[in-house]
Amino acid sequence: MALFSEGQPCPLCGLPITNRDRRFATSHFLGPDSDLWEYSDAVMHWDCYANWKHRVRFGRMYFEAKRHGTGQKSPWGVSLSNDQVLVTVNPDKLIREVDIMLAETGSGFRVALADWEDWLAGECSEGCHHAIERDALATVIPLLRSKLPTAEAVVNGAGMKMEAKSEIAAAGGMVARVLYELACEKLAKRSATKGIACPGCGNFSTDFKYVRVKVVSESGPQSQLECRSCGREFGPDDA
Repeated sequence: MALFSEGQPCPLCGLPITNRDRRFATSHFLGPDSDLWEYSDAVMHWDCYANWKHRVRFGRMYFEAKRHGTGQKSPWGVSLSNDQVLVTVNPDKLIREVDIMLAETGSGFRVALADWEDWLAGECSEGCHHAIERDALATVIPLLRSKLPTAEAVVNGAGMKMEAKSEIAAAGGMVARVLYELACEKLAKRSATKGIACPGCGNFSTDFKYVRVKVVSESGPQSQLECRSCGREFGPDDA
């Protein structure tokens, strides 16, 4: 994905982009032979993108690039792929997310597997950045509800399965440590908003203590959640 820094100009309007602005961005997917290559690997205002005369064509090109670039050896499996939507999933315990990309806009969503059914039931509209994105998503939601109604259906649709242990964590290294910390932060946020069950005592609560490390290292301590009922400390690879 394109890098962003506060105040950089939007390639469509030339005005600065701030952290408060809704932003549309792509990774590098076009070469100099394309008339739109300068907008590849770029960040722009969502409103500018929504009203851009090349938006439909550009979004479709970005969608097709990702759709055809999803390799067999990728840790993200393809659950559903057609000319409207691409759904991929990574069931590793440190990721456990679904990625949904829309052909109409070239934009996408990341949804935790644990939240998939809630997302389909209505939470999906909360993450939309613009009316055109909301409209595009509305056209594919019935299909997703029909083809991939549950988290299990998403994983099974990709020919994958939920692993009891994280392959990323087992591989070790700094990348695994960083991904663990990101997953732990997401787990802490989810516990505070929707609640989770302690893997030790089974108590379901929104009140867990988030014990966060200040420095991430390969051999140092890792962040944990602490159950206030039984005192058990656990992380995303336990939950």
